[in-house]
Amino acid sequence: MDLRLTAEQERLRAEVRAWLATVMHAEIEGFPYSEEEDPAALRAFNKLLAWNGWIAPAWPREYGGMELGAVEQLVFGEEMAYARAPNGGRGPAVGYAGPTIMLAGTEEQKRRHLPGREPSLPVLLSLSVGAGTMRTRVNPRPGGCHGIRR
Repeated sequence: MDLRLTAEQERLRAEVRAWLATVMHAEIEGFPYSEEEDPAALRAFNKLLAWNGWIAPAWPREYGGMELGAVEQLVFGEEMAYARAPNGGRGPAVGYAGPTIMLAGTEEQKRRHLPGREPSLPVLLSLSVGAGTMRTRVNPRPGGCHGIRR
């Protein structure tokens, strides 16, 4: 079994590493802050990630992701960690809210909140920053179907 990275995976590593070298600076390096600690800095960094399609690298391209496989996600995550890039605030948005909207949201909610749907607003920041910024409720409907309401 060959466990070495493929040439494509190494290219991804180099691309992410080079990009991080251009955007990282002392004020944000190594500060795994949450949205409560410095929302403006986190929002700015998340916006940079979103513009590159990296806010949610495993997501489908249709929703602003890169459709990365498991190994590629690991490579991406390693480079983010090696660069000591900020990591606060994205977990709930990328792991829970975004996928829920992809599966059960209205077209308006998808357009409004998912990065790939509106190129002029490629940010998941209404979901990523500030726990109270998006108040989405999932309400049961008769027959077992669920809907998302704002």
